[in-house]
Amino acid sequence: MNELARNLRPDRRLLPVAPPKTFEGLFSPDQESRILRCIRKAGPYLQISAQYIDTAVESRAINGAEMGGRSEGWLAPTFHGALALDGVCFHREIEDIFFDPRLLDLARDYWSVECAKPTRLFVNINGPTINKDPGHLDIPAFRGVDRHNMPMWALSLMGKSGLFQPWFVKMAQVITWWWQGTEDGGFTYWPDGHDAPPARMVPPVWNRSVLVQNEMMWHRAESNGPVERRQPAGVTSKSVIAPDPDDAEGWLVKTGDQVLDRVAGDELRIMLHWNAEIYYDRADLKRHMDHTDDLTPDRAFEMFCADLRARGRRFEVPSDPAHDPAFIRILADAYDLGAPSIYPEKAPPV
Repeated sequence: MNELARNLRPDRRLLPVAPPKTFEGLFSPDQESRILRCIRKAGPYLQISAQYIDTAVESRAINGAEMGGRSEGWLAPTFHGALALDGVCFHREIEDIFFDPRLLDLARDYWSVECAKPTRLFVNINGPTINKDPGHLDIPAFRGVDRHNMPMWALSLMGKSGLFQPWFVKMAQVITWWWQGTEDGGFTYWPDGHDAPPARMVPPVWNRSVLVQNEMMWHRAESNGPVERRQPAGVTSKSVIAPDPDDAEGWLVKTGDQVLDRVAGDELRIMLHWNAEIYYDRADLKRHMDHTDDLTPDRAFEMFCADLRARGRRFEVPSDPAHDPAFIRILADAYDLGAPSIYPEKAPPV
């Protein structure tokens, strides 16, 4: 039985391939300086949840909780942007970091495999913020089916269902934080399953990293900063965080031209997320590159429907299963595993 088969138990209790590993000072002062300069230059950044979730039922499929679509009531001042996608780094000044052999060695060693390929580098950035996420899994990918041709909610349920493990794309992530504060702002994660007690990385988290498999491990960033400033009025799906032109270290949370909050440099919380695809060996790599055993979106929905029928579920197949709210709810009811049930005493859910 391979590692992925062991990960998915009969009760669909998802577990990472190996326990997470933490690191202090993974990036050198020069690398750190270039990363932080690049992040500032690459702004502004859009509100994170509005980029991935359109409706409450999609939120249920991804996060295990219906958080109200894009309504202002659940949007938080946390922002997101890509620095590299699909193996292409957008910024030459950090290209050596994206392809850093040290990071690739960490990913290969974590999985005990021969081959790894860097695929994505993105940043989450915020000042004081509330985090309403109860804990989530990162969006998985499958050979032939990924975020380029399948909705995020469907990929999330594909990962949780256990039906698509033969096509699962193995991944490893190195996640690093820069934040000078100590008022909450840690990282909660559930390495033994979302129904088991969590672990927690506590602040300060300046240049602190964790090596993980986040498609198979529930996790959440914690709220941070002064409580009274964690949810400035006016945050919408159009809100951004942008460098303050009048302050070399400061940032502005804005909706259009309206400034909602001013964030000083020492209040800024940055998370850098490096991602690599993993291959057991060259044969495994060839199977991915040659597309000899790929899924398609149509086949994925057919497999969902076949499994639902085998479970005795009665439903009508919609003409557009990727966007039909009733069908999304049927799949979420069948395959969502819910949010974690145990939280750290000092980092309760919002």
